[in-house]
Amino acid sequence: MDMKRFDWSKTFSTDECSIWLDSGTVKVWTKIGQPVQLPSYRHPSKVHLWGGIYLMGATPLCIFTENFNQLRYISTLNECLIEQANALYGNVWILQEDNSPVHTGKVAKAWKSQFVPHRIDWPPNSPDLAPIENLWRILKRRLMVRAPKTVEQLKGIIEIWQSFNPEFIRPFCLSMEKRIKLCLKNNGGKIRY
Repeated sequence: MDMKRFDWSKTFSTDECSIWLDSGTVKVWTKIGQPVQLPSYRHPSKVHLWGGIYLMGATPLCIFTENFNQLRYISTLNECLIEQANALYGNVWILQEDNSPVHTGKVAKAWKSQFVPHRIDWPPNSPDLAPIENLWRILKRRLMVRAPKTVEQLKGIIEIWQSFNPEFIRPFCLSMEKRIKLCLKNNGGKIRY
């Protein structure tokens, strides 16, 4: 597939990420010489997120706490992508996902061959090419401003996701041609985007 001349207008850039509670940087003020006691967490709480963006907006955000495996991935695509993508584009939409073992396992591949009309063969370890990576970074930054203390507060992340309107998302999706040109110019190496 020639990515330099690819039509990205019907492509859903999808990915998942995790957000941990109480495992980030802690800043404290102390007097000189005063001992600092910071909380430690053996098993910090976390939530997993799955989402997708496309030229006209975003998919619903799926939030879950269980491990992300092939069956959960199939369920997520069913809940948050398939119906919306088919309603918008019929059977001509394209799924862009990374090469996570969850995406490339036999069960997931077999299911996608029936329900996903087109997929992009995506190179491994290429997060700077996927436009959704930029959105994850912004989402995490905005969430940290709220300083969530509980898993329930972490789930308030849906409000932030819904604030990403189509006008905000569109430039990320339209940047794909430029990202690919930069990557080719850098001989497939990492780009700053």
